[in-house]
Amino acid sequence: MSCITNKAVAVTGIGIVTPQALSFDFLQKDTLLKDIIEKTVTNVPLPEGQNSRELRRLSKLVKMTVSAADQALRMSGKSNEFMGTGVALTHGSTSYLAEFHDLLFSFGADSASPAAFSNGVTNAPLSTVSTMYKLTNGGITCTGLESTGIDILNSGAESVAYNDCDSFLAGASEEYSSIVDSIYRRYGWYNGVTPEHLPDENCTERGYGISEGSAFLVFEPLTSETKKRAIALYWPVTLETLATAPDLVVSGASGGPQDTYELANLRLILEKYHCGVSFTSSVFGNAFALTGVLSALCACACVKNGKNIIPSVVCHPSIRQLTKECAHVSKVLLTSTSRDGQSAYGYVCAPDIDSW
Repeated sequence: MSCITNKAVAVTGIGIVTPQALSFDFLQKDTLLKDIIEKTVTNVPLPEGQNSRELRRLSKLVKMTVSAADQALRMSGKSNEFMGTGVALTHGSTSYLAEFHDLLFSFGADSASPAAFSNGVTNAPLSTVSTMYKLTNGGITCTGLESTGIDILNSGAESVAYNDCDSFLAGASEEYSSIVDSIYRRYGWYNGVTPEHLPDENCTERGYGISEGSAFLVFEPLTSETKKRAIALYWPVTLETLATAPDLVVSGASGGPQDTYELANLRLILEKYHCGVSFTSSVFGNAFALTGVLSALCACACVKNGKNIIPSVVCHPSIRQLTKECAHVSKVLLTSTSRDGQSAYGYVCAPDIDSW
């Protein structure tokens, strides 16, 4: 998925549910500075005004999706009419599907109804949010690896910029699954051994274990009215179309700086723009498609605070020499490179910037 436009859109709503942060207000440097990445969300703050019985029946992945989407919609205050929707994910509800089949084969259909099974299909996050909030202007579920998170943001931003919809709710969801964890460990992708270069050289687990959560942004057309409400401005870019040097690069790739593809991508950026660099995986762990969206949320928090709120990390020697500290942050380049070498880019800047 490749989306390129020079038209910026306004970010008017943000929602997040992770083990580290349960709302956009939690995205501050002191709350993000943790020694060990927590893998699971222990308490999903469910939205008010919805059927409590239906909410209890949702799978955890869908609960996290609904919660983050609800936060973003409430913050935006935008009418849901003519709002598009997009959800990116990598693994879907693997643990929920396993639970369903265990109940089905052990205790019969009374314990695992077809209605329960529908919570575990790949399209469940999108369909539940769309139905619950009456988002009828079209939706897309995008499955893929790390770059998919920024891909879905770019798709939503371009839909708004080209007037395909009045607004767009774009985000991603991932759950921590013992099934996924065991498979990744079996193949040696997560084996508990600290690589030579982690985002943080003092931690043996930070940025290395699988984690979960959900995050969403609401995009609206950039007007004088939305600019007043905007948390930040966003638009898709490529390295060829990027004309303004960023203050900071935020990498949403789960592989961390030890990943070959991510290193090569960061080197291209930093050789052209000597700037700061930060990694969402060092805070949120490896959350696959979700990390691309988390990089956008962190970028919005950085421009809102005027500084880098993501805890500093030790970079790989091949890119360390190309970075520099950024005293003030108002322009952030987002990048995410998947384990198959696919890269996606986005750009976030403070709403008071008039040109880009």
